[in-house]
Amino acid sequence: SDAELAEIIGRVWKNRDDRYSELRSKVTEFSGPKNDKVEMYYIGG
Repeated sequence: SDAELAEIIGRVWKNRDDRYSELRSKVTEFSGPKNDKVEMYYIGG
């Protein structure tokens, strides 16, 4: 059934250890504003 399939997939995903993207996003959350960009007029361009 759909519920059984969802449960099986859920168990597989919970037990996986290749969480690079998830872990990386937690690290980058605290690195400052995401929209910091240098304007060309500011750097002389």
